[in-house]
Amino acid sequence: MKLSKYKLLKIYVKNKQFLPAIFFLSGFLFDVLTLGRIDDLSNILMQILYLGAAFLTLSMEVTDRHKSSSDIRPVQLFIQYHDEIYHFLAGGLLSIYTLFFFKSSSLASSLLFLFLMFFILIINEFESVKKTGKTMRMILFFICLTCFSFLITPLIMGKVGVVVFLVSLVIAALLSLMVIFAWSHTTKTNLKSFIVPPSTVIGIFALLYLVKLIPPIPLAIEKIGIYHNVQKDLSRYHLHHQRPWWKLWHNGDQDFKAGTGDKVYIFARIFSPGGFKEKVILNWQTKVDGDWKTSDKIPMQITGGRSEGFRGFAYKSNYTSGDWRVLVESNGGREIGRINFEIEKIEGDSSNFKVEIDE
Repeated sequence: MKLSKYKLLKIYVKNKQFLPAIFFLSGFLFDVLTLGRIDDLSNILMQILYLGAAFLTLSMEVTDRHKSSSDIRPVQLFIQYHDEIYHFLAGGLLSIYTLFFFKSSSLASSLLFLFLMFFILIINEFESVKKTGKTMRMILFFICLTCFSFLITPLIMGKVGVVVFLVSLVIAALLSLMVIFAWSHTTKTNLKSFIVPPSTVIGIFALLYLVKLIPPIPLAIEKIGIYHNVQKDLSRYHLHHQRPWWKLWHNGDQDFKAGTGDKVYIFARIFSPGGFKEKVILNWQTKVDGDWKTSDKIPMQITGGRSEGFRGFAYKSNYTSGDWRVLVESNGGREIGRINFEIEKIEGDSSNFKVEIDE
């Protein structure tokens, strides 16, 4: 037993410098696997609790109350470790928002935005950032506040779009003004130093939205695939495909062998919260002379509330051999997800279908 403890201690000392990164990645993966629905009341309440605690903790520093002392032991500990507590809260919130944005976007279309969110999430763990002045901590707080507004506004309004985004910006600005008002009445700090961080954050998010780098949260692709046929039987969908068993990375027939009279079916399961009614566009594109050209745009109405996601399908009967892709877009043209596939026309009829059932 003693030898075992000694070995563990030796391993710990040898790899001590890697432990923060290991625990950080482990915690992030844990959130990926366990984070509930975006409209889950417990998730919303937890965000409000974290934001409130982060506001109170940051307020101690903004108003210089972290320099005070107390005879009460819990208060002493809170004052002593207020910086660590704040970064824990900010890190938890940024982790939630990064994951929700990740689920609601196509990696290809929102890579820069997701990189920015990951960058902010990671630098929050650096000691150099934790030791910087309160301006950086204020920026982190207003990023979390703005992200919260982006998440909660579509849930309240039951749709996405430019109007919803503008409303979320207004809500973020009003919440920021309330915070600034509370701080400005308890400190002699120049008001400009309070206004610059939230204004910068809101301005950057508005710019990212204009260039379509912010995904249409809370919509998210749960499943998407290409099939030879899709048949609905009550609540079950029968998905017919020819995919070999070893192509585990393919969703249906991404190597589509098109026989005589075959139609190309796309099946998608899209998550949207309860009370949500939105139209998405299936943008069929084919590669012509090295460029992607739109062939068809097929609308699909979705209704929220089903935990496994709203299911729907569409098909295309006029196509050519070559590289294809289908972009699933919001009504405003923001990409939710995509699937690439190749069509090869063959002689005769297709056969030997396997049937996958989606319930």
